[in-house]
Parts: sequence; C-alpha cells; structure tokens
Amino acid sequence: MTIALVSRTDEREVRSEKILHSLTRRGYHCLFVGWNRLSDGWQPEQAVWERRVWLQPAGTGVGAAKHLFRFRQFVGDTLRQHPVQLAIGVNEEVIYLLKNWRGRYFSKLLLDAHDELDTRVRTANPLLQATLSYVAGQARDSADAIFCVHPHRREAYHPAHQLKTVTLRNYPTDVGELVWNRIPQGEFRIFAGGALSRQRGLEFLLKAAERTAVPIVSAGRLMDDYARNIFCRHPLVRYRGCLSVGDAMAQLADCHASVAFYAPGPRINCLAAPNKVYDAVCVGRPILISDETEVADWVERNRTGLRVRYGDVEGLAAQIQALKANQSELPSFAVRARELFREGYSWESQEPVLYSAVHNALRSVPGAAPSLLKSVAG
Repeated sequence: MTIALVSRTDEREVRSEKILHSLTRRGYHCLFVGWNRLSDGWQPEQAVWERRVWLQPAGTGVGAAKHLFRFRQFVGDTLRQHPVQLAIGVNEEVIYLLKNWRGRYFSKLLLDAHDELDTRVRTANPLLQATLSYVAGQARDSADAIFCVHPHRREAYHPAHQLKTVTLRNYPTDVGELVWNRIPQGEFRIFAGGALSRQRGLEFLLKAAERTAVPIVSAGRLMDDYARNIFCRHPLVRYRGCLSVGDAMAQLADCHASVAFYAPGPRINCLAAPNKVYDAVCVGRPILISDETEVADWVERNRTGLRVRYGDVEGLAAQIQALKANQSELPSFAVRARELFREGYSWESQEPVLYSAVHNALRSVPGAAPSLLKSVAG
C-alpha cells in the first residue's frame, strides 16, 4: 500500500517528516513529492521513504506562486509514473492542484491543513481574499478527510468540512533523556528556530538581545532578506544552519530559553499552533511567546513560559533579564516540563489519530489487501 505526501516545501517542514516516519514505521510504502525552493540539494537524514523533489529556486508568497503551474506539472509527472492508493496534500493549495487526478493517480485524498490558505495570506484586496476562500473551500470539499492542528481552527470551517476533520496536533517526537536532561552551562543564551523571518519576530528579538547583551543561538530556514543579511550576521547571533530535527532539538536543549513570536496582523499568526511551544516543553526549557497568540493562554496556564506583547522591546528585555536572573531554577523547571510533556504532548500520542484516518480512507480502496489493512489499523 503506497501513500504519497505532496508538499510545496521539502522535509525541512518538520510536520511532514514526522508523518512520513510514522507511516513508514506502520508498514506503508511512502513517496514524498516536494519542492526544494532553496535548490540547495539538501537531503533528509535517515529518510526511509522514496522522494521526488523539484529543485526550483523561489521565495515565499508571489515568488513561489508564479512557479505553481510548473510545480503542478512536476507533481503530475511524478504521480503518473508512481501511482499510489492515497495522496496527502499539505495545505489547501496543494489539494487544489491534486483534486482532478483522483481516480487516475490515486484513489483517496487527505488534506493536512497545517496553515490554512484563507487565513495564512494577508491581503486587503477583497477579490483576492474571495479567491483564496474559494480555493480553500474547494480543497476541503475534495478531501476525503482533513487534519487540522488545533480545534479552534476546525471551528472556523464550514459545518460540512468540520464533520470530516480530525485534530492532529503539532507535537514533537520525544528526544529522550540524554537530550532534555542536559542542563546548559556557561553564559545565558536564547534559542530561535524554525522558519526565521522578520515577520516571525527576529527584529523584535534582536533589539531586546542588544539591550540585554544576551546571545542568540539559531537554526532553521532563512525565509527573507532580513534573516539572511541582518539577523544571521549580527555579532550576538550564532546561526547553526538548517539542521535535522534531532540536531535542532539538541541546540535548543543547550540553551536556557526559546522564543515563538508572530506578528499579529495575519489571523493565522494569532491561531498559530507552533512546534516551538511543545519543543520547548519536550526539552524542559521556558518559552517567550507573543501575547496575541491563542496558544499563549496554554503557556500561561501550564506555567511553561512568559507572554510578551509583540513589538514591546522593553517588555521582552525585562522578561529575558528575569529568566537570566532565575536560571538556577532551570533544573526543577525542566523536570516539571517533562512531566507535562509525558502527559500527552508528544507526537507519539498523536500517531493513533493519523493511523485511524489513513486506515479509514483506505478501507474502501478497490484491491486493498484485508490482511495489510488489519496490520496497519492496530
């Protein structure tokens, strides 16, 4: 039984890599079809799935949108040569590209709505917003099932789409005792990871770091010119590159705190369900998070970090100084955070949701072997 996961990025998008690892472990043959927009020849470590990746330099937004037609051709050519039983598309625009190939290149279609199209793109143009909403709605109509990352996002869907939506949360894979129990030594430092851009608070963080003289350790994708040309070249920043998930988590564990900042303009930023929050809990580090995000309520309720209004440089500097002054409490914080993580905030706790949705989608596929379906259903 073969499953294709189709994405407009490569496996540096952590959620896709987790899904691929989980499905492969479950006994499915997986094919990843993606787009390396850096065209840098990057390869994932320990990939146990087939991969076909389009190497086409492109940025984000319009820079990537103008290449969508050619990317669709690449995906179509790939699936024609390697037909599958089930296709999983990452976000609505990919489902929209795939939907007319149902019955030819695959039988079933699942939507992984990691960042919903109609809330991700910020525009004051009513016609463009209506077009985005139309594409998102058509994609959800076409999907046999939908994964969303948080119940709040599901509530924003049309009632008909809510009925086929399940929540597959964005929790990290457990890094194990050797990583989280390694309390950092030396100077106080902050970790900034994931998609690195001005819109994700880099300028805000850098100004606070300058006021406190606290170094920043960073790893992830450089998403804009500010990240590439200013942030990474600043003397307080130690950029480690775009690392594997395991290596990035080790870098996080070697710091005293982490950050998750989102400019509050786009609604998707307020509804963000970032890996970073749960990554920090996984390795037992406090997180500094934008006050405007809904997940900040969870952080405050569980005492896993501190809230700060986006753009409040003085407020952020004060929070950094507070964490620095109380870093002797980090070992006890790490133990408490790990206990919370084990209560149900790991990716392993989400795998049954993934397996159940995939199994249900494949049950009606003609020619599916009952013995295989039984083995993967658990």
